[in-house]
Amino acid sequence: KAEMRHKEALKVQKNQKEILMKQKTWHIKARKEALLVEKERSAKITSLPPPPPTLFENIKVKSISDVKTSSSTYHHLFNFVNREMDTEQPDPHLAAEEEAKRSEELQKQAAQERMQQCEKAHVRGFQAMKRIRLAQNQEKLMKELKQLQQEDLARRRQTVARMPPQLVELPYKRSEMKEDWQRELEFAFEDMYNADRKVKGNLILHLEPEPLPTVTDQIQDEELDLSMEQENLGETENRPVTEAEALCSSEADAPLSMKTHQVPSKILFKKLLNKIRSQKSLWTIRSMSEDESEMISTVSETESKAPMVESGATAAEEGALSSGQEQ
Repeated sequence: KAEMRHKEALKVQKNQKEILMKQKTWHIKARKEALLVEKERSAKITSLPPPPPTLFENIKVKSISDVKTSSSTYHHLFNFVNREMDTEQPDPHLAAEEEAKRSEELQKQAAQERMQQCEKAHVRGFQAMKRIRLAQNQEKLMKELKQLQQEDLARRRQTVARMPPQLVELPYKRSEMKEDWQRELEFAFEDMYNADRKVKGNLILHLEPEPLPTVTDQIQDEELDLSMEQENLGETENRPVTEAEALCSSEADAPLSMKTHQVPSKILFKKLLNKIRSQKSLWTIRSMSEDESEMISTVSETESKAPMVESGATAAEEGALSSGQEQ
């Protein structure tokens, strides 16, 4: 833009110099032009044929006699003059007024053109400044958006790092971990039960074959189990450990006269193991359904905003703690 303005200024300066030179040398050029016109006219006139003789040359001159000696008449010449019939001339005052009006209109038109040019230049400058400010605001907004994006990414990474690993793991891995934990729990229960008897290895190998109980005992046991299950649905998860502790304490404190009741205790232990296995199967089914629901909820929450992710993570942690307490 500066180069364009410089070029325009140079052009204006050059035009002004040319106008000044013309004003200084206009009379010389006018004189030269007049001489050329005069030369052309003289050459044209010299090239023309000679003019016809004038009318007065062919008039015969009559001798006029002396008035004293002759009559009183005199000789009259013929009149050959062409009179101008249109003698009306324009009014110079009106012509001057019209010229003044025309000059004023020209000046007004020039001033109006200058005003329009100034207004257009002002509008162009305002639009250019507006575009520059818009570009600056856009750059500023882009920088702020990049900064906010980096902060959001860092915050999301922190939330993902704080999330429990159970939400990231696959369902079959969770089921495997729960099965391993259940197996370790069973082994710990067997070790605790066999601590006083000093039995090593698998408990099933050390069991002695006993005859099956009667039908009445089985029916009575089942009825008792059903009644206990209906009454204590909330305490079924903590029941194996309590029964095992009761059995261990009863066996440790029982006298030698109670050794005859070992057969029903073994049957109760087998029932307890069967019940543990059934509860284990129920827990696995429940955990699978919970894992699927947790996966669906985590997927929906991760797609939503970060605060929702944090609330979902806390809810999943509470669910995991509650499931661990139930187990």
